[in-house]
Amino acid sequence: MLALLMMSACTSKIRADFEEAKRYALEEAGAPPADWRAEAAIWLADDLVEELLLRAVNEALGRSATIDLGSVLGVGASVRPTASLRSVDLKPSRSCQSCVTILLEAGGEATWAVGELGGALPFELSATATFALSTQRSAEGFTLSGDLTELSALELSDLGARGLSVDLSGPMADWARERIVEGVPAMTLAAVGGEDLPLRDLRVVAEQEALRVELLTDAAHGGALALSELAVPAGGWEAAISQETLLDMARRAAFAHGEVSEDIWVEPSGLSVSRERFTLGLRIWKLSGLGWWRDYEVTGGVSLSGSRLVLSPEAATERGASSGAGLVDPLALLASGIILDAIVDAAAQSFPLPDSQRIGASTVRLTPEGLSGRGGSLQISGSATIDGGSDRERGQRDGKRGQQRRPPR
Repeated sequence: MLALLMMSACTSKIRADFEEAKRYALEEAGAPPADWRAEAAIWLADDLVEELLLRAVNEALGRSATIDLGSVLGVGASVRPTASLRSVDLKPSRSCQSCVTILLEAGGEATWAVGELGGALPFELSATATFALSTQRSAEGFTLSGDLTELSALELSDLGARGLSVDLSGPMADWARERIVEGVPAMTLAAVGGEDLPLRDLRVVAEQEALRVELLTDAAHGGALALSELAVPAGGWEAAISQETLLDMARRAAFAHGEVSEDIWVEPSGLSVSRERFTLGLRIWKLSGLGWWRDYEVTGGVSLSGSRLVLSPEAATERGASSGAGLVDPLALLASGIILDAIVDAAAQSFPLPDSQRIGASTVRLTPEGLSGRGGSLQISGSATIDGGSDRERGQRDGKRGQQRRPPR
C-alpha cells in the first residue's frame, strides 16, 4: 500500500509540474505598460532613407510648373522652374521626438518669359525640412510612415541676374514649398507584425546614423533587448530580437501544438545563440503511466538560407531526469519541426521588410547577408538595393566606416 501511495504521489507531482509549465507557456501577455522596453528592433540606415527621399523629392521638383508673374510685373510674365537635389542629410530632431530633420541642397534653372523676351536663370536652393514619423496599426500589424510636413530656413541664390531685374525669391520659395511639402506623398518605410509575431506596440527613435523601430511582441515572458550593446548599421538594414522572446514563442508554440507522439510533450527550456552556434534546452515529458521527464541540451549551427533562418541540431547531451524516466531520442523529436520552426518563424518576422517592397516611386529589395547571436539577441543584417541601381551596402557611403556602437544609456 505504501509503495502504491508513493507511486501515486510521484505521478501527481509530475502531472502538477507539467500543468504548471503548460500554464506558464500559454499565458497571454497583458496590455503594454507605459514604460515598455523593446523585445525586438529594426534599424534602417539613414543612407537608405536619404536615397528614397532624394528620389521622391527629385521627382516632385522635376515636374514642370508655370508661375504667373503678372501680379509682380504688371505685364504678362511667367517663370518655369525645375531643380534637382544634390544632397540629403538626415539628423535627429532636437525639438520633436517623432521627427527627423533633413538638410536639402539643390540646384536648378528657372526659365522666364516677359512678353517677347525670355531667358534662363540658374539658381541654388538650400532648406531644412521636417520628416514626421508616424505608425499605423491594422489587423496585419504595424506600418511606419514618414511625411515631409514643413520646410524652413529656405534660401535661394543667384536669382535676379542675367537680364531679369525682379526678385523671384518669394514666388520661387512658394513653388519649392509646394513641390517638396505637398508634392511628395507620405512613404511607408517598414511593415512589421502579422500572425507569426503579433505586436502589442511599436515606436520609432531617430539615431545619429539610422532610424530605429522598437517592437513589443505579444510574448508574455519575453526579454528586453540590450540596445546599448548592439551596433548601428552603417548601411542597409539590421534586425534584432531578444533570445528570451524567441524562447517564449517557441515554448508557447510547443504547448499549443500538443503531444508529439505517444503522450510525449516537448518543452524548450532554454536558448542561447552565440555567433553562429546555438544551445537549446529541451525537457521531454511523458504523461502516461507513472509519468516522467528527462532534460537534454542540444547544440548545433545557425545559418541563413536566402532570407530563411536555419537551425541544424548536431548533438544532444542529457542533463537530468526524474525517477524512472525512460529513454528517448531528442534529435528525432526535434525533427518534427515544431520547436525549430517556431524559433525560425519568430526570427523571420523581425525582418524590417519583405524581400521586395514598393516605397513611393521606388522598389526596395532587401538581401540578408549576415547572422550572429550576441548580447542575448539574434541579429540579421543585410543590404538594400533601390530599383536595381543604387546598392546601399554597409559602410560604403559618405565616409561612413563599418558599424558604430551606441553610447551607454
